[in-house]
Amino acid sequence: MGKTMMKLVAALSLSIILIISCSKKQENKYPVLGTDTITDVQFTEDYSNTVSSWKGSGYRNSTIVHAGADEDFARYFEMLAVSGIVKRVYWIFPNRMLEYSDAERRVKVHLADSAAFPVKEIDKFKLDGGCVSGTLLKTELSVCSIETLPPIAVPVIFDMDIDFFNAFPIGREMSKLGGLKEFFDIISGKRLKVLSAHIVFSGPPFHKYIGYQAADILKRPELVRKSAPPEAWSLIDNAEVIFSEKKFRELADYLKEPLKKYPEENTFQFFNSVALAFTGREDDALESLSALCLKDRSFCYGLAYTGNELKNSGKKDVSERFFK
Repeated sequence: MGKTMMKLVAALSLSIILIISCSKKQENKYPVLGTDTITDVQFTEDYSNTVSSWKGSGYRNSTIVHAGADEDFARYFEMLAVSGIVKRVYWIFPNRMLEYSDAERRVKVHLADSAAFPVKEIDKFKLDGGCVSGTLLKTELSVCSIETLPPIAVPVIFDMDIDFFNAFPIGREMSKLGGLKEFFDIISGKRLKVLSAHIVFSGPPFHKYIGYQAADILKRPELVRKSAPPEAWSLIDNAEVIFSEKKFRELADYLKEPLKKYPEENTFQFFNSVALAFTGREDDALESLSALCLKDRSFCYGLAYTGNELKNSGKKDVSERFFK
């Protein structure tokens, strides 16, 4: 072999090595959900802000994995379809509809309930690989369960609506914390490469803690692999169960220690304020909720919430003070 040929072979070999190296670097550019740390987790209060932020970031023809409640999906999807941001959406459905033998029919009926979606397009959706898929508003949509979400080769925009965890744990007979762990245990196995991650606070403000816990897991995936969650998470989860059962005297007793140990946790403050309102301490409840509203404006909702609950329980005169 002549010197010229040897130089050509060497140059070609070096080029191949560089291409392979660059290809591997490109593959490793994006963190893998459940394995790597996702440092940039963004929070928004509603979908319009979320879509606007994606558009401002220059996203085009993107793939989105959306874990969200069904109540807001039509509006969300419609905004995405007209934005030019998205090519395909995988909607992780919060309940267990995809497990039924007539899942295709159920999903079609569910989508048809929204006036935003053309029925002719919905009729073409088909069940394939555990997801019901088709095209809506010129955008590909796959409705999947967390179990049937398929492997996705391209990097994705991952977004989660905290309202998802008002429905997801119920069908699995779990608490919200149990549902959060179940969700991340399963989705971690999907090996999603994440372009960006977003938490949407579309539900009641006293459930914001779920969004912050989800963000912590995205940043520190080892949290779900530990034998027990952080203590504060367990305490909030237990308090939420008592709160949802409206056992307010029991709730007030339960919160005494958590309030001492975690005085800055707004969720404990909210639960305790509502408990005060229903254990004969309406003045203390009003004062506590007003202070919480000044501390975090999103918790101003607590005043109207408590007022409505008091009104519904027959305490109309007392309830009016919470609306002023």
